[in-house]
Amino acid sequence: MINIKTLTVRLDDELHQKFKIYSITSGKDMQKILVEYITKLVEENQDDKK
Repeated sequence: MINIKTLTVRLDDELHQKFKIYSITSGKDMQKILVEYITKLVEENQDDKK
């Protein structure tokens, strides 16, 4: 079983609205976008450590 953690992100109203519009136009929910971005960020930085 995979443990799932919850992350709270605080955004100002303008950034949240822009992100929401991006999410809708890309056809992905906000959570999926953030998970993909964080995964890419971590993987790219792990390569630097090797």
